[in-house]
Amino acid sequence: PIQKLQLSVMVSSMGTTDTPIVLFAINNWVTFAMAVWVYHGIAAHLRWKDREVAAAQLSAQLSEARFQALQMQLRPHFLFNALTSITELIYHDPPKADLMIGELSDLLRISLDQEGGGDVELKEELEFVELYLRIEQARFTDRLILKQSIEPGALQAQVPQFILQPVVENAVKHAVAVSDQPVSVEILIERVGDQLHLHIGDSGPGLEDVLNEGHGLRLTRKRLEQRYGQSHSFSIENGVDGGVEVNINIPFVPVVQRAQKEAELEHPIAHRR
Repeated sequence: PIQKLQLSVMVSSMGTTDTPIVLFAINNWVTFAMAVWVYHGIAAHLRWKDREVAAAQLSAQLSEARFQALQMQLRPHFLFNALTSITELIYHDPPKADLMIGELSDLLRISLDQEGGGDVELKEELEFVELYLRIEQARFTDRLILKQSIEPGALQAQVPQFILQPVVENAVKHAVAVSDQPVSVEILIERVGDQLHLHIGDSGPGLEDVLNEGHGLRLTRKRLEQRYGQSHSFSIENGVDGGVEVNINIPFVPVVQRAQKEAELEHPIAHRR
């Protein structure tokens, strides 16, 4: 095409009467070149978008796999501690131990029903925590006092499964179990703007070293980092009036919004249109 274009221009410069034909040939060549350029540009853009979507899906799957692996580490840890609590009552209070075994079976059923699910509704997580606390209240009776303040509008939020139980268990282990006096465990949950605030505190003696986190708290911190990155905060500190305070802030994601995001990941092309 370039040689033909040069020939046409030479003929035009020699003063022939075929100038319109030469201009027509030039215009056709330019139009064709632009069409080819646009075609390859669009094709390259679509390939780039497809690679971008594939990379995003792979990254999400990898993140979810790591999150699930951390979650699986919590299951045997929680079960071991619950069985330890029951074992302490088997000989000197069999009826109470029998009650605790029934509560534990309900906990295991819920855990198995939610197998493979990374997130649950907040109200489901609270039901799980309440079952766990029934076991501990059967063990400690009046020494464990539960206080809850849950904002109704926060119950529809999505939270990682087992995000509260290890923190509450830590309060029971390091505050209630080591005290001869009644100890309160407080659960405060509310929505603050686009964040969900979770507060778990106790009135126990506090921790000598708040940086020395146990297995449950360490896994909880890792799970939050894996799921939310820089979009969350997790802190543990001794309270001003004693006890320990754990504060967690995560993005507030209602049930409907999460379902929409999952649909976009499963069908990215349809949602991109």
